[in-house]
This record gives sequence, C-alpha cells and structure tokens, in this order.
Amino acid sequence: IYAGDTGGSLGRAVVLQHGKGIRTVYAHLSVVIARERETVRQGQAIGGVGDTGRATGPHLHFEIRKNGVPVNPAAYLPATIDELVRGLSAPR
Repeated sequence: IYAGDTGGSLGRAVVLQHGKGIRTVYAHLSVVIARERETVRQGQAIGGVGDTGRATGPHLHFEIRKNGVPVNPAAYLPATIDELVRGLSAPR
C-alpha cells in the first residue's frame, strides 16, 4: 500500500495492492487515513473525497491497474449498481 501525497496531478492518494498484479488507486483525497504498508479491510475508510492535485472540484479518482497498466474497471466491479450497493451495505 502507498498512502500520501504524490506530489503530482493525483494529489493525495492511496494505492492498494490486491495480489496477482492488481492495484487500485484512490486519488485527489482531502485526507489520507490509511498508512503505508497497512493491511486494510473491505469497508474500511482509507481517505476522504477532496480536490488535491490537479482537480477542478471535489471528487474521487478511482483506477484499477493490472501489472501497472490502467484497465477498464467494469470487468472487476459488480454488474449493476444494485449489486454494488448491496455489497457496500452488507453486514461485516
């Protein structure tokens, strides 16, 4: 995991390593909560939406990378918004 200021256009960011060459990037964060090399769990807060770096307003930059190359996240996310919401609100 990387957590901190990128010093570039992404601003404050958290990068999570999921194994098999998969990493997720969460950028333009107002605050970074996760710490480098920390193991995080599904549903754990890792940062807050912000406008750091080269952002024109508050939002979350989300990216999936496979072996360092950005990929279409649709292949890795639930098929519908309902499935996504159910996953986020499921008891832990």
